[in-house]
Formats: sequence, structure tokens, C-alpha cells
Amino acid sequence: MKKNIMALVLFSLPMLVQAQSKEDAAYHQVIRVTTTNQTQPEQSNNFKAARGQQNAVFITQIGNKNTVDSHVKSATDTSTYYQYGNQNTILATVNALEVQQDIRQLGDDNRFEKYSFDATMANQIQVIQEGNNQEINVFGSNSMSKDMKIHVQGNDKTIIVRNYQ
Repeated sequence: MKKNIMALVLFSLPMLVQAQSKEDAAYHQVIRVTTTNQTQPEQSNNFKAARGQQNAVFITQIGNKNTVDSHVKSATDTSTYYQYGNQNTILATVNALEVQQDIRQLGDDNRFEKYSFDATMANQIQVIQEGNNQEINVFGSNSMSKDMKIHVQGNDKTIIVRNYQ
């Protein structure tokens, strides 16, 4: 009797391990947020507190295998990331005076990338991706891209925005 139970346990163990690894992979979410305060050299911490400078990053993910990778260096960062669907990706690497981002992905396999390195400008953007397999790439910032709004609907769409001075 003991040998039968031991054999049953040994044969069941690989199936239990296999089932566990598949379940974990189905609900995998990745969130990486790096926010660094950037101020002028003459500004002290008291001055920053008096002006109310702060960072607030809000992330909502509903679905499977969604990724947010945000690296922001600014005096003030107010970013909202919303992903409703599966396998959506947000990559934001921003160095700016002030950052306000509202990125919404509604669908599956959407990708948003933003790269901006002008530390003297405010950086504000609102993006809504409604559909599947959309890709939006935004490079740089200038006066024309201030308060930029992008709203894409449909499937299999790509937008590339290049903002250079």
C-alpha cells in the first residue's frame, strides 16, 4: 500500500509542477518605475517643498502579460498608465522639466514608446489606443508637441512622431 501511494505521489509531482508554471505565466505583469527629482542647483529641498513639487505615478493593469517600464527624470512627474487587455507594453524614458502623461491601452498587443531628453521643456502627452496590434513611437519634444493628444482606433496601426528642434 505504501509503495502504491509513493508511486502515485512521484508520478503526480511533475504534473503539479507543470500546471503551476503555466498558471504563473498566464498572469505575469511587469511594472518598473523610476522617478528622479531634477531641480536647478540653487534650489534646496525647502524650496521644492514650498512649491509643492511631487511625483505621482498611477498604474492600472487589467489582463495578462502587460508591461509598464517608466524612467522619468523631472522636477514634477504626474503619470497615469492604464492597460485593459493582454500583452500591452508601455516604455517611457523621459528627461524633462515637468512631465504629465496619460497613456491608455484598450485592447491586445498594443505598444507605446516615448523617448524625450530635453530637460528644459515641459512634457505633456495624452494617448489612447483602442484596438489591437497598435504601435505608437514618440521621439523628442518641442513647442509643437506641447499638450499632444493621440487617439488611435482600429487594428494593426502604427504611428511614429519625431519632434526635434
